Amino acid sequence: GKELTASTIHELSRRKGGPFIAVNCAEVPETLLDTELFGYEKGALPREKGKLEAAGGGTVFLKEISDMPLSLQARLLRVMEEGVIERLGGKEVVKADVRIMASSTRVLEQEVTAGRLLADLYRRLNDFAVILPPLRDRGEDKLIVAKYYLRRICMAEGVSKRFSDMAIEALKSYSWPGNVQELINKIRRAVLISESDTITPIDLSLKVPITENIASLREARSSVEKRKLMEILEMTSHNISKASALLGVSRPTIYSLIKKYGIGSSDT
Repeated sequence: GKELTASTIHELSRRKGGPFIAVNCAEVPETLLDTELFGYEKGALPREKGKLEAAGGGTVFLKEISDMPLSLQARLLRVMEEGVIERLGGKEVVKADVRIMASSTRVLEQEVTAGRLLADLYRRLNDFAVILPPLRDRGEDKLIVAKYYLRRICMAEGVSKRFSDMAIEALKSYSWPGNVQELINKIRRAVLISESDTITPIDLSLKVPITENIASLREARSSVEKRKLMEILEMTSHNISKASALLGVSRPTIYSLIKKYGIGSSDT
């Protein structure tokens, strides 16, 4: 959910009219990341803007910032401190009007200590930090997020579907190692393959918690037991002796069940 959060911050800011560009520093080789971010001016090749320049007036979101090579971190720091960009192979600097946000799945203080992140860059990026707990630690928010994306995906597909009770329990109990993106993927798949308007755990490729199955069986048994007891008591005009004889249990058992289910009684 880090990129979704960054995108939301951008959309709610004064820079919402500008571009929002995300770059994953862990997926782009160093030589390509240089031109990807800063652009280049080489020989007869046409001048090309980098993402930092192309996002003028907007936001660049850098994922896995500590995977960026230190040499590029130093150049990024200059962009943040002086508001200028140096294209690869260029002799002049270009004015930069861009907000930079960054994220990491690692503890950045430890990355600084390990020498993988420049301390000065970390301090600049850490002006305002947002800590995002993993989806598994977000309690009931997991269900709120799931229902939001279910509505959104259903609207896009022109259908109307809801989660079954068992699907809701499965969503709440799953650990979500892939966080929000995994949640979105599972819901999208479920919307496409479910054969009714109710999405089940099977549609979501999730298992129903065993404890929930046990609880459901206990609740079903209690419901049947209470209903049968009430029928017998009504049939015998709440005569405990007759009720115990018909049910084949002792009088103390009848009294215990009456107390358990809060049923009024009288003996004759």
